[in-house]
Amino acid sequence: DADVIIRSCDNVDFCLHKQNLHFSFQFVYPQRHPSLDRLECDGLIELAEAAEKYEVYGALTACHLTLRLGVLYSHSKVVLKFACRHQVAPLEALTSCPQYFFEWSIFREQYLQLAIALAQSRPPHQCENFSNFTRSSCKKLNRPSNLMMSNLENLFNIRSIGGLENIKVCCLQESRMWYHNAGFSLSTNDHALHDPE
Repeated sequence: DADVIIRSCDNVDFCLHKQNLHFSFQFVYPQRHPSLDRLECDGLIELAEAAEKYEVYGALTACHLTLRLGVLYSHSKVVLKFACRHQVAPLEALTSCPQYFFEWSIFREQYLQLAIALAQSRPPHQCENFSNFTRSSCKKLNRPSNLMMSNLENLFNIRSIGGLENIKVCCLQESRMWYHNAGFSLSTNDHALHDPE
């Protein structure tokens, strides 16, 4: 979807957008920097991404300032996502948007409680394959998305773990029981994770 393709002397193609080039070059040349106030949020984020990629620090500073002052309140999620992805003053972005910080901290607390509860509710079944399966399942607890109700069944699916030979019926039954107990625990204790809005 690039407007311009620039080929370097070592035959590397750079697919670029005219608008990003236009603004980026204005920050590189010894001249007054342009105002970014007229850019829409999407264009500003694209320019900030290009400035991050090509390390155009003057453009980065202007983009960060415009994001903070111009579009933070109207497009908080987009700015927060950009700030987190590039580690750009994430605490400033969070303090400027306390409603997201509050929702995220509740989400995180629910996740931690659920991950601990699931790890502690591991069945005491002694088969070696089942021990490998439970260890693998507990490792997957490091991703909150694995604990969303829609992904929970896959977390407890013993067949989804590669390398397990000769899965016994007793192991399949234990994995299903662990899943059903976890699902029951989620529904009764209200630990089900919901995406923060």
